[in-house]
Amino acid sequence: MMGMRERNTKSNTLLKGIAEPKTKRSSRKARVSFTLSQDSLEFIHRFKALDNSASVSAAVDKLIEGFRRAHELEALNANITAYYDSLSPAEIREESAWGDLGMEALAAVESETQEAIPESARANR
Repeated sequence: MMGMRERNTKSNTLLKGIAEPKTKRSSRKARVSFTLSQDSLEFIHRFKALDNSASVSAAVDKLIEGFRRAHELEALNANITAYYDSLSPAEIREESAWGDLGMEALAAVESETQEAIPESARANR
C-alpha cells in the first residue's frame, strides 16, 4: 500500500504545469499595439458580433482566455494520464476499491433522497 507522503507527491504532479487559479481578476488593462492579417481582423470582428462583446479588446481577451484554458485543460489531462499510468497493479486495485466504495455511497444517498420525496412529487418529475 502506498504511503500518504508518496500519494501526496503523486497527486501534486497532477497539477504540475497548471497556473494557479486567479481568485481576483485584475481590473487594470495594458494597452498593446500589434498588426494582424485582414483575415484575423475579420474573424475577431465576427467573434465580437457573435459573442456580443462590448469591444474588440474584450473579444480578443475572451479568445485568449479560452485558448489559455484549453491549454491548461490539455496539460491537466496529460498529468492525470501520467499519474494513472505510473500506478502499480496494487495501487490500481486500491484506486478501484475506493471508486467502488464511492459509487456505493453515492447510490445509497440517491436512494435515501428518492425515498424522502413524496410519491406525488416523484410522479411530477
